[in-house]
Amino acid sequence: MTHASIGEFENVRQQLLENPAIAASDAGKAGRIIVIDNRYFLSVSQYIVGGIKALAEINGEWLMVNG
Repeated sequence: MTHASIGEFENVRQQLLENPAIAASDAGKAGRIIVIDNRYFLSVSQYIVGGIKALAEINGEWLMVNG
């Protein structure tokens, strides 16, 4: 799991997957690189609730697809 600015999620995901160590990991092989908004990842504020919700939604989508 990592963070990025809105609009940069896919760029950050691709940069991580270009790292041989990450690409060889179970998460890299499965494409399970989770990128969330900077304000959720880097803050302890009113935005943390949205961050937890976003992470739960991403994880829930993965669970629905992968059982």
